[in-house]
Amino acid sequence: MALKLPEFITLDFLQGIFSKHFNGSGYVKVEHFWGEFATKRGDNYASDMYRINVDYEYSDCKRRKPIILKVMPEGEIQTLVMVQNKLYPREIHTYRNLLVEIDKLLSDINDQTKFAPTCLYTASEPKMMLAFEDVKDKGYKVLPRNRLLNFDQSLPLIVKLAKLHAASAVLYDKNPDIMEPYIEGSISRNPERQDFLVHYRNCARVLGLVAEKEWGGIWKEISLKLQRFEATIVDKGCDVYIRDEKSFSVFNHNDLWIPNIFYKYDENELVQDILFIDFQMPYFGSPGIDLNFILYGSLTEDTRTSFSKKLLRAYHETLQSVLIALDYKKKIPTLHEIHIEVLKCGFNGVLAAMCEVPLLFYENTEDLEMDLLLANSTKAEEFRYSLFNNPSYKGFIQALLLEFDDLGYLD
Repeated sequence: MALKLPEFITLDFLQGIFSKHFNGSGYVKVEHFWGEFATKRGDNYASDMYRINVDYEYSDCKRRKPIILKVMPEGEIQTLVMVQNKLYPREIHTYRNLLVEIDKLLSDINDQTKFAPTCLYTASEPKMMLAFEDVKDKGYKVLPRNRLLNFDQSLPLIVKLAKLHAASAVLYDKNPDIMEPYIEGSISRNPERQDFLVHYRNCARVLGLVAEKEWGGIWKEISLKLQRFEATIVDKGCDVYIRDEKSFSVFNHNDLWIPNIFYKYDENELVQDILFIDFQMPYFGSPGIDLNFILYGSLTEDTRTSFSKKLLRAYHETLQSVLIALDYKKKIPTLHEIHIEVLKCGFNGVLAAMCEVPLLFYENTEDLEMDLLLANSTKAEEFRYSLFNNPSYKGFIQALLLEFDDLGYLD
C-alpha cells in the first residue's frame, strides 16, 4: 500500500522543484511520483522525512530521480520548539547562503569539497520545508546509530570539519552579517526559547535516579550530584555559548552526532567522503563546541582516550592549511590554543554524552518523539527512565561520569 503523502505534494509542486533544479537547461516534465518515509520513525524526531521517487522526462529521455523532502512536523510541543528556536529558518539560511558562499571560497583555490547534499528547494509555505538530492543514490549511507565511531571513521570526519570551520572563519571576515542567525546558542537564557531546556534538566535528574536505583551503592555520591545537577545544567550550558569576541570563532554545525553524518566508502571499505546533514542548530563561536560534541557524543571510548590528541592535531593541520590557502588575515590559532578551546567548551561534551547519546543506544526508535521526550506525564517519565536504564548506555556513560566528576563538571 502506497504511503499517503501530505496533500501539498502534487505533480505541480514537484514540477516546480525540478524546473528550478534544471534552471532552464532543458525541457523537463514530471510525469509520476510515489513516496515513502526516508527514515524509520524516531530516527529523525525533529522533522517529517519523505523520499519522493520521481519519474520525469528531460531532454527527450525518461528518467527517475529520488529526492528527500524534509518538512516541519505537526506535534504540538515539537512545533512550538521548532518555531521558538527558528530551526527551519536557520537551516534554510545555511543552505541558501552560507554553504553557497563557502563553496565559492573553496572553488577559488580549486577545492571542490562539498559539505552537504545539494539542496534543491526551500520554502516557508504551505509549510517550512527543504528538498535535497538523495545521496544514498550516490553510495552514501548513515552508519548504525548504536555503533560509535572508531579512529578510521573519525579521522576523515574531523578533517572535513576543520575545512568547514576554516572556510567559515574566512567568510566571516569578508561578510560578518552572514553569521547573524547563528549568534545565539542552542541553549539560551532568552525567555522565548525555554521549552526545550526541560530536556537537559530531565536528563540530569533521571540519570541520577537510574544511578541511585540500578547501579549499586558505589554510585550513591554521583547519583546525588546528578540529581542536584538538574538545577544547574542549563546555566552551565548557557555559559558554553557565550562567545569571546576576541577568540577564534567558526560556524559550528552543533549537532554532529552519528545520524547527521553520511559516509561513502570505496571498494576497499575505506572512507571516501563524508557529508553533513541537519543544519538546524548552528552556532558561531568557539570550535570547541563541535569538537567536544564529536569527542564525547560520537566516538568509542577507546578512540577518544587513545586518539583524541592525534585527532586534534589532524584537525589543526587541516584548519591551518585551509586558512593559509584562503589568505586568512587574522592570527591562526596554534594547536595549543585549539586544546584550550576544547577545554573551555568541555561542558558541551557533558551535554552530548548525557543528553544525546542515550538516544543513540535506544533500540525502540519508533518511540522517539520530541513530544514524549519533553512531556510531563507518567508515560513520558517511564520512557525517559527506560532511555537511561539501558545496559549499552550504562557501559558508555559510567566511565565518563567518573571523568566528568574529576573535572568538576558535576559540582
